[in-house]
Amino acid sequence: LDHIAGIRAQRELIESVQEGEKAIAAEKYGEAESILGRALVRNPDDYTALLLMAKCQLVLDKPGEAERHADAAHQVYPEEPQALQVRGVARLRGGRYAAAYADFAAYASVLPGNPNTTFYQGFSLEKMGRRDESARRYSEYLNVVQQGEKAAYAAGRLREWGYLR
Repeated sequence: LDHIAGIRAQRELIESVQEGEKAIAAEKYGEAESILGRALVRNPDDYTALLLMAKCQLVLDKPGEAERHADAAHQVYPEEPQALQVRGVARLRGGRYAAAYADFAAYASVLPGNPNTTFYQGFSLEKMGRRDESARRYSEYLNVVQQGEKAAYAAGRLREWGYLR
């Protein structure tokens, strides 16, 4: 028991985070927000609770709150890149395209090969008016993913810009 004393001391937090995850899985986002909020009041530096709250805030269309929680998660555990991805999406939704691109680039440098990151980089670049760079990212994305909403969007933009026929 002495070996797991640290885990036992965090039992309440762990159970709250698990409840929050279950609420998110059940698409009960308001409930998840409340549960995770209470967990973060007690443990404001818990990476998992912060990241889950950020994801919940994205679904609730609160990009500013999502960014704030993802940023806090990144501060708590800077070696873990998932917070960069979530913060990048929040920044995209908040219209902060250069900051979003920086997050996606940082994520890709740590975990290369995620096609969604490539798409988001292309989208960020497009919104910043950097069409050629955006087209390169969209082409890279389409080399890996050919179906779905993002693929249709990327292909449409490349056709519209004259990169695809």
